[in-house]
Amino acid sequence: MDSLIQILLAYYIIDFISGVGHWIIDQYIPQDVEFGGESNANHHKFQGEIASRSYFEVTKETYYIAIILYILVLIGSFIFGYNPLNMFIITFFVLGVNVNEFHKWSHTSYNKLHPFIVFLQKYNILLGHDNHKRHHSVENHIIKGKFDVSYCLISGQLNYILDYFNFWNYAEIIIYNVSGLVANRHKNTIISYHDKN
Repeated sequence: MDSLIQILLAYYIIDFISGVGHWIIDQYIPQDVEFGGESNANHHKFQGEIASRSYFEVTKETYYIAIILYILVLIGSFIFGYNPLNMFIITFFVLGVNVNEFHKWSHTSYNKLHPFIVFLQKYNILLGHDNHKRHHSVENHIIKGKFDVSYCLISGQLNYILDYFNFWNYAEIIIYNVSGLVANRHKNTIISYHDKN
C-alpha cells in the first residue's frame, strides 16, 4: 500500500478511535475516574486546567495502551509476516499516544502554542479550539444535553460527519436497547423522570 494512503488511513482511523474512547469516557465511565491527570467531571467544569498539565500527565495512559497494543502488533508480525514498522502503524501509534496532548492544545491559548501547531489547528489538521469548543459549549450542555457531540480528538474532521448523522446518540440508543446501559448524560433525566411517577 502506498505510504501516503497508509498515513491518511491511520490518521482517520485513530481520529475515530479517539472519538470512541472519548465518548466511552464521557458517557460510560464514572465521572470521578481520572484520565490525563484529572477527573472527567473536573475537566468539563474547568476546561482550561488541562493546558497546565505536563506532557507525561496527559499522555501516560495512552503510552500504557500503546505499549500493550504494539506488543500485539509485534506478535502479529511474527505470525502473519507483515512489517511492524510500516507507515500505517507508525502514524497510528505516533498520533495515538499523543491524542491527549492534541486535546490539551485545543484548550491552550494560541499565544502559548508554537505557531506551527496553531497553523495545523487553523486548517483542521490537528484538533483546534473552534472544533473542540462545540463539545464543551454551554449551548451543547444546557440545551442539547451533556457532551453529546464532537468527540474525535486528533483532527476533529470526523466530528462534522458524525455529528451531522447524530452517530453518538444512535450508538447510545443501540447500547441501551442491547444492554440496558444508560449513558451518563441521560442518567439524571431518567432518574428525575422515574422520581416524578
